[in-house]
Amino acid sequence: MIQRYAIACITLVAVALPQVALAIPLQAGTYSNRNRIIDIRSQGDRLCFQSFSNNRLVTASISRDRSNNDFYKVNETEERLYQEELGRILAGPLHQLQPYALSNDYSGNVNPLMRECLDDNGRYYEEVQTVG
Repeated sequence: MIQRYAIACITLVAVALPQVALAIPLQAGTYSNRNRIIDIRSQGDRLCFQSFSNNRLVTASISRDRSNNDFYKVNETEERLYQEELGRILAGPLHQLQPYALSNDYSGNVNPLMRECLDDNGRYYEEVQTVG
């Protein structure tokens, strides 16, 4: 009798509670796909983003997306970031997210723009056209 009651209680809890997926916090690292390299760095609670593609370098601060707390927003852009699993993020506009894999190229070196972003307390955005 007690065993049936316990099984009934466990079943009720399993059915009554919604399935909750735990979002993985954004992980610092260098991620890449065929078209672009994304570098995410952290300093304390501060997160910064750097993207290299099409002769353009974008450096920006990152914040939680207010409309979807599982996503992060690259400030001053339409770019969203989602840590799909450890070692893999999705990045891009919400309806055009592309997968990026963690690369082994992550180094401790921080370039001056990334350092400026990490040391800044507000919203940060800098875009530089590059040659080459």
